[in-house]
Amino acid sequence: MFLGFDGTLFDYFNGYEDLKNKKVRFVGQAKQRIQEDYLRILRYFRFYGKIVDKPGDHDPETLEAIAENAKGLAGISGERIWVELKKILTGNHVNHLIHLMYDLDVAPYIGLPANASLEEFNKVSKNVEGFSPKPMTLLTSLFRVTGMMSQNLDLRLKISKEEKDLGLFIVHNRNDLI
Repeated sequence: MFLGFDGTLFDYFNGYEDLKNKKVRFVGQAKQRIQEDYLRILRYFRFYGKIVDKPGDHDPETLEAIAENAKGLAGISGERIWVELKKILTGNHVNHLIHLMYDLDVAPYIGLPANASLEEFNKVSKNVEGFSPKPMTLLTSLFRVTGMMSQNLDLRLKISKEEKDLGLFIVHNRNDLI
């Protein structure tokens, strides 16, 4: 879809209809589109969090294509992954989408911990609903200890020093707040 200079909508694949119906789909075959650019996996999650009203309304073929191609994310730069992941973490349905990333085996290829604290993530994501938390606030709830956070995020994602310091502070001090 794109707009001409005169405001004319050019929509060769019925994308406008999908937007009206709050659907997120790949053009053509999901598997082929993903293999052209594996970052489209994360963009799918990002757009889902922006467009869809209720979580859980995924096309089974799309989820299958994502699961089959998740390891392709290993070749994507950490900077590009972090840009998309931040947008996912600040979008809608974040709890559903992060759980789905684990279910589809996307998480290990984007720097999320293998033995994540999904229970803590559930609590934090519920507590920040309706607010605008920083992405690190949610992300750090997946990590059980600071060493794990440094190892995963520092090595895989190219987070800023400020983001790293915030994450380490939260993980290190979160039990003091209870």
